Amino acid sequence: MAKFTLEEEIEFDFKLLGISSHVQDYRLCWTVNRTLGLDLIKSDAEIIIRLNKGDEPLCFSNYYYQDIDSEVEFELICNRHEQGFLIPELKAADYFLKVSDFYSKSLDELIIALRKSNLINMAFEIDVNSLRSRQNLLYI
Repeated sequence: MAKFTLEEEIEFDFKLLGISSHVQDYRLCWTVNRTLGLDLIKSDAEIIIRLNKGDEPLCFSNYYYQDIDSEVEFELICNRHEQGFLIPELKAADYFLKVSDFYSKSLDELIIALRKSNLINMAFEIDVNSLRSRQNLLYI
């Protein structure tokens, strides 16, 4: 019997910013909302990821906002858990701001605005395709 292999290339149709901050997720959400003029709200469903087979699943909080007019989606995702990271190779990022590809403005504007906040230590752009564990960002 012949074997067939199906290869599928997954597209990552979003942009990603890393945020380093020492505050709790709800305070950072409030700051991001105020700084960028968004209305992020806590998602009812947390991101649940099992990093290794046999490990307990880890839960990561996330906040979501969709601009109805432009259809741009924003999501603030926590990277840290007591037992691991959502994206282990980016331990410097406490949070991620995931922006849908429909965002027409430059990400530099977002980064500059975020860096002005006293509660944010650093904000930086991340190349999603360079991440080894990028599939952890595809939880839906």
